[in-house]
Amino acid sequence: MPMTDSKITQTDIGYAEEIIENMPVEDIRDVYEDSLLLWLCGSGSGPSHSGGSYYCVMDYKGRTKFLEGEVYGASVNAALIAGFHQAVESLKKPVNILLLTPCPLGFHAGFRGKGPNAEKLQAALALIKEKGCTLTASVIPGGLIKQFVMEQGGKPQEPKENKYKKIIYRECLEKVCRLLQENQVDPAVIQQVREITADD
Repeated sequence: MPMTDSKITQTDIGYAEEIIENMPVEDIRDVYEDSLLLWLCGSGSGPSHSGGSYYCVMDYKGRTKFLEGEVYGASVNAALIAGFHQAVESLKKPVNILLLTPCPLGFHAGFRGKGPNAEKLQAALALIKEKGCTLTASVIPGGLIKQFVMEQGGKPQEPKENKYKKIIYRECLEKVCRLLQENQVDPAVIQQVREITADD
């Protein structure tokens, strides 16, 4: 979509920024119960994956809807903006939107029509204006958002600490198996050792 001269301004959508610090998810939901909360996280494209991705939970008065998508070649911000646009597109009535992201999406530059994602932001902002909504943005710790979003999407994340412990456990088990091999222990016994899991 080509950029037009009539950019959406902060005033057009009642744009505001909110500082939310040290609040658990349930407190945020209680304090902002009259707003539609958009919990948004994702990743950019990289060597191991060609697409950026977004994960979003639309959260309104205790009801939630999970959205996810991939955006070929997108940076983290471009992927998050795509998710933001997708969520706004599905709105049926005017509401105050509280957008919760792990990083700033570049709204200040976007309102001026500047920056690499200005057109994408302006398209999403135009949709907010068209639907009669207002927008408040807040940057909060990414871990809090990701855990909540993935749980709502039925994709709970394993805590990093547990993942790390499992890696160390497997490495130690392999060292034990090598030592058993060096001492000519029966291969069937070594295989039994190798199959031991951390839950056994």
